[in-house]
Amino acid sequence: PVHPGGPYLSNSLTIMAEAQLGLEPRSLLPCHRLDRVTSGVLICATRSDVVGKVRRAMEGGNVRKLYVARVVGRFPPYPPQTQKQREEDETSTPYQTWHNNTLKVTAPIKTTPNTTTNNNSSSSSSFQNNPDITTFQRTVCPKEEGGKPSVTHFQFLSYNPHDNTSLVAVIPRTGRSHQIRVHASYIRFPICHDVLYGAPAAASFHCSNETTAVDDGVSNNVIKALDDSLLLSSTTMTVNGNDDGKGEAAANVVVEGVTRKEVDSAERTCPCREGRWEELFNDAQLLRSGHRIDLHAFKYWIKFDGKDETEEEMLFEAALPLWAQNSLGGDVKIDWNSIV
Repeated sequence: PVHPGGPYLSNSLTIMAEAQLGLEPRSLLPCHRLDRVTSGVLICATRSDVVGKVRRAMEGGNVRKLYVARVVGRFPPYPPQTQKQREEDETSTPYQTWHNNTLKVTAPIKTTPNTTTNNNSSSSSSFQNNPDITTFQRTVCPKEEGGKPSVTHFQFLSYNPHDNTSLVAVIPRTGRSHQIRVHASYIRFPICHDVLYGAPAAASFHCSNETTAVDDGVSNNVIKALDDSLLLSSTTMTVNGNDDGKGEAAANVVVEGVTRKEVDSAERTCPCREGRWEELFNDAQLLRSGHRIDLHAFKYWIKFDGKDETEEEMLFEAALPLWAQNSLGGDVKIDWNSIV
């Protein structure tokens, strides 16, 4: 995630960036949100007044955003020209129009909370998740039924016949949560790896030199490290490593401030001790299928009020990921400014 939350108290983007840049802990402030399954531009600042200025500019519509996505299927490079093409058009749905070679999707989006009961946790565990888990489902819905205006532009860039995927430029004109993902699914071109919105769960999309899954051995090593730690081992030690004849008292202490009784209690109740550590996290936190999708925030242009009532535009850019570079190839030259 962008900032600390849930089980991510340290391994969040801002905390790791602070460590890498040598900044004071909790000093980096995000100016906007970025869906954790995506990559790309995320603007942060260390001064609250700068954060406020960026947020006001974005909320006031003084921003142009360009995303790049890899979608499942052959995306049309231009609108259907013949009656037969129009009948076979895979993107043919309501709430869409073609403007030159850009597909404009205007499907309203509604967010609905969905509360389910977690039945995976053992009742004997004091570490079990909250039994009531609330997720949010985002779907296309008419305005009359609560859908909010949402506009996204899609433009074809390239097609890879080997894995039947297309690279598209995406320009969101509104900022609904999961907007690009919902609209891509709605026009029947879900984003690669986005199983939440219709991408094949078992699909293998080629991308050299890029990791798309987490080795289970990593998780096993984490559990082994926990098992070998002082708090979970059965080895006792003397307080401060000093045996001054009080060996019996010291044997009841594992580390300073933690008693053997507390350790025994933790060992009985922690799911990790019985190999049930997965109960402590949900699928997204475990980096399972759908934890990374092929959607990248490529460029943000933001206008700020300058001196003498003039406007200054700043460009924020994040290099294309390997899956996008490989899809484009080395010979393809694109005028990105003309797309936005």
